[in-house]
Amino acid sequence: SSVFIKSLNYFRKESFRIFSFVHILNKCKKDDWIVLSITTFTSFLWFKILKVFYKVKTIAVLHGEVSFIYNAKNILEQFDAFIHKLIFKIKAPNFYYLTLNKIEKQILIRDGYLKENEVFEIEHPYTNFLDSEPRYYISNSCINIGHIGTLDKLTKNSHLLFEVAEAFKNEIKESKISFKGIGLMTASILPYKNDYVDVLVGNEMDNKPKYLSRAEY
Repeated sequence: SSVFIKSLNYFRKESFRIFSFVHILNKCKKDDWIVLSITTFTSFLWFKILKVFYKVKTIAVLHGEVSFIYNAKNILEQFDAFIHKLIFKIKAPNFYYLTLNKIEKQILIRDGYLKENEVFEIEHPYTNFLDSEPRYYISNSCINIGHIGTLDKLTKNSHLLFEVAEAFKNEIKESKISFKGIGLMTASILPYKNDYVDVLVGNEMDNKPKYLSRAEY
């Protein structure tokens, strides 16, 4: 059956990833760094278990699945959340995490999942451009500003995209700038939706994640 074939293919891929992890870890030298960026939570767990036996410095990028810890809607998402909690509990030498925003880091530290000294965040420098005169003009063509990935208020402040877009509604009407959201949108964003952000979230089937196909993404 198709379920059996998919399961077999999944275990084949997982086995390949585990073999690759062991190969990479064994080849690492004292001054090497590993940057791990995978979204398959089971592979993430296998890597963390293996890393217990290796001292090579590692930074693991945390993706949107971490939000399932706080907002899991089905059994699979609940299991994903359970695995992430388990990953956080397993202690490995020289292992650090990287969040893609300050908000996520603060929440994970606040709730005791991670410690301050084991997690970094990406800085997103900004300026108060709404109150300042524009200094540079790129071109006369429309500027596209996009949010790629899960739109969520708690972990990403994604609702601010709609507020910024509304502030530029005149420029949007004149086709000088456009705002787009591409990926998955959680229910937390629904109260903030407006006509100024073009959101492409994928399928609209009930009880199904609103993911885009890879081709569309």
